[in-house]
Amino acid sequence: MPTDQDRELWTKAGQSPNELSEEEKLSALRLAKPATQATNTLKVTGLTLEELQTKALTDPKSMTLAECQLIKDGYRILNPAEKTANDPGTWPSEDFQAYLRVCLALRTPRDWDIVDAADEQANTIVTARGKAMMEQYAEDMEQPCPWVRRLIDPSDPITQSTRRWGFVVLREARTACSDESWAAFLQELEERIFTGVVFMKGGSIINQTRQFLFHDGLVDENDTESLHGTLPSGSDASPYILKNTYLLITPEVVASCAKDNSQEKWVWAYDANFDPKTTAVTGTGGEQYNGRLKVNLRTLFTWFYAVRSEELYSMDLLWEKARHEPSQAYHVLTTGGLYHHPLVLVEPGTGYFFNSYELEK
Repeated sequence: MPTDQDRELWTKAGQSPNELSEEEKLSALRLAKPATQATNTLKVTGLTLEELQTKALTDPKSMTLAECQLIKDGYRILNPAEKTANDPGTWPSEDFQAYLRVCLALRTPRDWDIVDAADEQANTIVTARGKAMMEQYAEDMEQPCPWVRRLIDPSDPITQSTRRWGFVVLREARTACSDESWAAFLQELEERIFTGVVFMKGGSIINQTRQFLFHDGLVDENDTESLHGTLPSGSDASPYILKNTYLLITPEVVASCAKDNSQEKWVWAYDANFDPKTTAVTGTGGEQYNGRLKVNLRTLFTWFYAVRSEELYSMDLLWEKARHEPSQAYHVLTTGGLYHHPLVLVEPGTGYFFNSYELEK
């Protein structure tokens, strides 16, 4: 949204446009600095700034949505929230009118032609894509998404029975408690998991055979070599019980699932193939990935299971995404019972549509 400093600059541009410095003109028009324009254009489009602008002027119908959006965003790479905040159409009327007057005063005819071409082509692409999306959505609504369908036994179409699927679970020694306390924890765990599965189309069907297979005995959370060194028993019970991932119940997990805890509930997930001796992955902030991550219980038996069962992304990428969640737990929202929000972090400015389904790639 415009700041008081923006409004002061717009007032100056309206009264004395010829007195503005080049830097002030760029700021008033909400354009990136020349060096940034060139860098971002090359990064997003693979073209030079001049090549992109020439393309807009001579062959606008060949422009991609990313190219159009970069021009519309003033050659800045913005995330979705920044795009919304920088869209004049979302501003108060007086700010929008003030900005329009600045554009009329400072843009050259060539500038207008470039921006108008980007606007028109972007609208054409979005309209066509929206129509295609709705057609695909209507087709997709006829059945569950592919990973859910794979769990439904095609040999039993009448009852639609499903294959046993889920995770092997280890229990940390410090969680030893009374049978009543353990049963209460499991009930809370199951209730939160169900709230995620039920939003999937076909979720009530596959929920019937969703399983936690508990490993015999208790383990030591601090014995990382043993935790990563041996695949827990139970993973051979069904081909749909994951072999590359298992879960660990620790006192932290139990505490997160307490009824009086209003925060997100989660569980530890371990990469069964992680080798603490040889594997070293460092996150963007310098943190070290150690072969495990927190997983939101509502995501555990939906998109986390789906991604790990198809091994679409490595666990460290899921961990990197989890670090950006308020709860530090991996969480992916479901859309329309069929689609998902981003499974891993996406580049700022990357579009992600409501009917995204990456698991067929």
